[in-house]
Amino acid sequence: MSGRKQRKEFTSAQKAQIYRRDRATCVLSGKSLWSLDYGACPLVEWDWVDHIKPVSRGGKSEVENGICSSYTFNVKKRANGADKFHMLDLNREGAPSQTFYYYFGSISSELKDQLIRLSKIEPADWYFNRAVSHLMTACDKSYTRPGHKRKPGYYRDSALKKLEEFRSQGGSRKSLENRNLVLHPECEDVELLLSMIEVQTLGSFGKKLSRLKSIYIENARAMDSFWEAETIRDMRALAARIARNKAITPAVLKAVKTQLDFRESDPRSKSRTARI
Repeated sequence: MSGRKQRKEFTSAQKAQIYRRDRATCVLSGKSLWSLDYGACPLVEWDWVDHIKPVSRGGKSEVENGICSSYTFNVKKRANGADKFHMLDLNREGAPSQTFYYYFGSISSELKDQLIRLSKIEPADWYFNRAVSHLMTACDKSYTRPGHKRKPGYYRDSALKKLEEFRSQGGSRKSLENRNLVLHPECEDVELLLSMIEVQTLGSFGKKLSRLKSIYIENARAMDSFWEAETIRDMRALAARIARNKAITPAVLKAVKTQLDFRESDPRSKSRTARI
């Protein structure tokens, strides 16, 4: 038997507290980690709790030693305790930090609106967000991406468990809507996710997940094909096709339009296209 001390992880309650304090926003990148902002598409990312002072250096799993981060930035940072660039001030309920202004000078209107809107996040919402993350991972697995080793049904069952915990904490669809945490209620994928909050049969839940997978795959394929385009002309054609596809989420459509606008304005892109 190894004498190595077992690592103590953050509890779900602690993660929910940190998620609320940091406004469902990655402290290291500023990305919204509220999954409903993206819907059923690859832009969704798991929220994670990262130790400010790494466990390997004596850091404890306490709320004061945790920050909300995306999975990507949590993996990137690893045990680097010297990384102190926090975009949000942990002592001021997730407002932009002084360090943020040192680096960027001012806050964009988009990030400001995001932080104000997500200030209404409550601890119970973390459980709903984790349920959506499990569902999106199930969708991603259906798109045949590598790295998924769980048994069939694992993410579905994990999502059901988190939704049950969300309800037990007093969470409800109406509460999310009343706090304006649903940006795109008109979208089919968002409606599906919200409808999953209510208690239902496994069969009904499975049918909704199946439809979410179809929507997710449409969005994943759209993004992959657009970013593989070599010329601006091809990008324009793909962007037009993507805009006509009703399954495409507002988040993906915005990403495509923003990238196309950049490429059309960028002299280097124009020069490269001319050489192809």
